[in-house]
Amino acid sequence: MKAITKKLVKFLELINISGSIEIKECIIKGSKEDLRVYAKTPSNAFALKAVLKGDYSELETIGIDDLTLLRKVISLNREVEEIDIAKKENTIVLKANKTKTKLLLRNTKYILTVLEEKDYEEKTKSLKDNQFTLTKENIADLVRYYDLFKSKVTIVGDKKEIVIKVGAEENVGELKIDIKETVKPFDVYIAGFFVEALSQIGEDVTISAKTDAPIIINYKTDDYSIEYLLAPLKKKK
Repeated sequence: MKAITKKLVKFLELINISGSIEIKECIIKGSKEDLRVYAKTPSNAFALKAVLKGDYSELETIGIDDLTLLRKVISLNREVEEIDIAKKENTIVLKANKTKTKLLLRNTKYILTVLEEKDYEEKTKSLKDNQFTLTKENIADLVRYYDLFKSKVTIVGDKKEIVIKVGAEENVGELKIDIKETVKPFDVYIAGFFVEALSQIGEDVTISAKTDAPIIINYKTDDYSIEYLLAPLKKKK
């Protein structure tokens, strides 16, 4: 089976992520329509749904033992237009030009980050409204503030304005953002991995937010769709 290398590398980067929400292992399900991943961190604070369009039926359902290693191996060949991928017994074999790499797969029942599609869709069904857009310029500004304070984040929205605060007590950075949508009032306190997730995408995203409820970050291209689900923190009384 052949896959377009750059497209697959970017898709895996958005699943693997980094930092406190790194997904180190996952179950990948291939079909004639797409490649799908539902995964979560062991803490249940972060989950994702990722769909890559294309015929990946030859892969069937496989357990990725080391997602970071898989991503890096494919990334080594990102200048090669297509990479050949095959499942052979308990391994996945990657071929590009004169290179060949074999990586061990894991029995899916031992994947700790497993997340059932039904459970994810049920959990997010009531969260996908009150949406607004953050542009890549907004995200770049927010990342700069976060790099200074490296702290938890408060997001408040009402009508056509979003206010994002990074920091705690006296040391706080505040960013006001005008949005094109009109949102109902909301107030969410969340860990810094909210910014880490946005930084990983680095492009315009759609965000769904409600007071003290999980936040959804949605990113779509013609080739794939990525959805991040982030649990809020409890505010100190």
